[in-house]
Formats: sequence, C-alpha cells, structure tokens
Amino acid sequence: EAGRDNDEGTGWCNFEAAVSGELICRLIAAPRIREALANLPSKMLLLSSAGPPKPVEMPDVQLETRVEDVVARIKKAKFIGKADEPLVIDKYKQYVARIAHALQRTLALVASE
Repeated sequence: EAGRDNDEGTGWCNFEAAVSGELICRLIAAPRIREALANLPSKMLLLSSAGPPKPVEMPDVQLETRVEDVVARIKKAKFIGKADEPLVIDKYKQYVARIAHALQRTLALVASE
C-alpha cells in the first residue's frame, strides 16, 4: 500500500515488508555472503496483477539503525485498531531478536569450519 502520494501504508503492511527482507538485509551486510547471494536468483519478488513478478532489489541498509528506521516507518503508518501499533512494533523487535540470534549461531558455526 505504501508508495502512493501521502500514503505511508498500513502498519501491518510495513511490518510484513520489513520481516520479509530482514534476513536478506542482515546477510548482505557480510561481504562474502553478499557475493554468494549475488550469484543466486532474487530472493524476493514484487507481485502485481498489472504484470509479471519483478525482482525486489534490497537496498543497502545500516544495520545499526535498521530497527529504529523500521519502527519509525511503522509509527508513520495507519492502523485500524489503536492497540495494533505497539503490538506490531513488539512483534517486529521479537522477530529481529530471533533472526539475529540464529544468524550469530549459524555464522559462528560456518566460521569455525
């Protein structure tokens, strides 16, 4: 829904977009993994009834500010229920914590091989 003039989308759509790309954003921060992923097909596709699927190019992000940036986008978005905003923000932060933990364990195993 985002992308229209004066429309920040809905909070849940912002959440879904953020979690869909979270792992990829964190993986491409590592140069060796970025290089390996560049040789593979796109991991995310933009679907539209107006045409065929298009690859989504992941922008370079600053991991140090990514959570704050996503939370700011969620706060700018529209919510139908007042209780949804803190719920969406909490779910996003929990997801990031789980992804970061899993990546730390996985990358530590790969580095030790």
